[in-house]
Amino acid sequence: HFYQLFPNAIDANNRITAGVDLSLPRPGWTMVAGGPAGTNRLLAIVAPSPRDFGDAGLRKASPFSEFDLREAARVYARDGPRALAGKAVGCRESADACASFGAAMLELREVN
Repeated sequence: HFYQLFPNAIDANNRITAGVDLSLPRPGWTMVAGGPAGTNRLLAIVAPSPRDFGDAGLRKASPFSEFDLREAARVYARDGPRALAGKAVGCRESADACASFGAAMLELREVN
């Protein structure tokens, strides 16, 4: 599975402020982690404006939207990793600034 964890149907306000800690999950989210053993990957993306991931196969669901794996793989094969960063929405910066983003990947290993 490939989910968008934030923003989500419970908490759509994903605006962050420089120099201010952001703790996730926020109060009110119900998230249960557990099994099976294995590796999960978390990709965090920051950008100057909201992003639209529809072209990468994101399908709205509650509480967490899910990417269609076949569509995401097709777009990734065609456009490379940038395809999974979505497209800027409502950006008021220059075109270059709107297209920019930062990303980091974390691996979470669960063992029995």
